[in-house]
Amino acid sequence: MKNILLAILSVTLTLLACEMALSYFSEFRHDDEKLWVRKGDRWGNCYPSNPGNYFDVIEKSRTGRTVYCVYYDEQRRREGYFPNREKELAIIGDSFVFGEGVKEEGTLGYLLATRWKEYNVINRGKPGADVTYARAAVKAILEQRPCIRDVIYFFNLNDAILSREVSTEQERIIDLQNVRWKRDSFFRKILAKSRIYRMWERYVVLQRETRLTIENYKDVYSAEKNQFGLDETFRILEEMNRLCRKNNVTLHIVIYPLLYKDLKGQYPFAAAHKTILSTCRQRGIGCLDAYEAFKNDYSMKPYIVHELDYHPNARANEKVASFVVANIKPSF
Repeated sequence: MKNILLAILSVTLTLLACEMALSYFSEFRHDDEKLWVRKGDRWGNCYPSNPGNYFDVIEKSRTGRTVYCVYYDEQRRREGYFPNREKELAIIGDSFVFGEGVKEEGTLGYLLATRWKEYNVINRGKPGADVTYARAAVKAILEQRPCIRDVIYFFNLNDAILSREVSTEQERIIDLQNVRWKRDSFFRKILAKSRIYRMWERYVVLQRETRLTIENYKDVYSAEKNQFGLDETFRILEEMNRLCRKNNVTLHIVIYPLLYKDLKGQYPFAAAHKTILSTCRQRGIGCLDAYEAFKNDYSMKPYIVHELDYHPNARANEKVASFVVANIKPSF
């Protein structure tokens, strides 16, 4: 009995020492999340830490904790950073294209314009957009910007049309873009006061949610339960392509990869990319795979905005911009 009590005491003291060490050395809190914020007519995102001193604005959250923020000049992004240039091209897509978590000089629009020095690049990226938004954006560009001869659609894997079943599955995954924590259990809230528990739970939650996310994307592009949604997705892409050709505009579709590889350095969404590329070829749509720019990287972590935000950072956008310029020649 004495040995058992000594063992319990030793474990308890060890855990207390670990708690104290983690409290001193770690700023991590399990309930930290990426925040959406607004200041005047501008909006942005804030994060609980500032890896690499990437974010400029430092503020206090409602709880009094320090958060690190970046605000977006949405008007400049939409109209381009070099409006006096004679030629224009447009990029469309979702939050990857808009540039969530990225300062102006790290956006795809800015980086492409610094490489194509004759062109002003207008950015019609919209957070949360899908292929139906892309179609509407193309129609608006053709009506409002008749001088444009090239539109580049950066296709994200979650841009596809989803069946109700697959869409419901997405309500419980992290989608490898924004990490969300659940706070639904009183018992969990008590345990979450322990940093050891939070670190363990963080690992378990991310492992489970990542697995579910991978399975979900596989369902989108290979399962029978989303076949109609996938067919509708490519029908819309065909419609966009025909509409552009009718107006003497070239539509370029570039797959922007999700920024995740497993512990073996494998990209789990290669089959989805293969499906998109092969279907594009069958239907006469010009598609490129920007994963080629990352295929030699063992890890994608250097290319994400934050550990809670898997959107591409400036380094990722630089890679993709270089890939695009090497593979796409504007029409004039």
